Amino acid sequence: MRSFIKTKYINTKPMIPLLFVLVTTFSCYPSEDEILGCYVSINFKNNKDTICLNSDYSYNRRIYIGKELIFDDSNTWSYESNHINFDNFFFNFDANLLKFPDITEENKGGCQTIIEGSSKNRYFCTGHYVGEYCYKKVN
Repeated sequence: MRSFIKTKYINTKPMIPLLFVLVTTFSCYPSEDEILGCYVSINFKNNKDTICLNSDYSYNRRIYIGKELIFDDSNTWSYESNHINFDNFFFNFDANLLKFPDITEENKGGCQTIIEGSSKNRYFCTGHYVGEYCYKKVN
C-alpha cells in the first residue's frame, strides 16, 4: 500500500509587497551617526589624506606630506541610502602636491561614494575603479 502526502501550494504573490517593505525598511545601511568621524587614506604613497565627517554636515579635509600640512579645506556632505555625497570635493589621486599644487583646484567637483564595511571596518573609495583611492575610518 502506497501512501501519498498531500501538498498544499501557497500563493506567494500577495507577499511580494510586504517583502519589499521589510527589505527597504530594515536595510543593512549604517546610520548617519555610525559614519561620522575621521577617515584616513589607505595605501597612498605621496601623501596622507584625512577626511572628517561632522554632525553638522560639514567635512574637514587635510592632506599632509610627511608632517607638513599642504592642503586644508572644508565643505558640506550629505548621506542617503548608503551613499555619501561630497560637495566641492578635491579628487586626490595621490599626486605629489608640492610639485603640482594647482591640481587641488583643478580636480574639484561633486563626488558620490558608497560607504562599505562593517561597524569596525568602515571605508569608502573615491577612485574610478573598485578599491581605488580608499579611506578607512579611524574613530
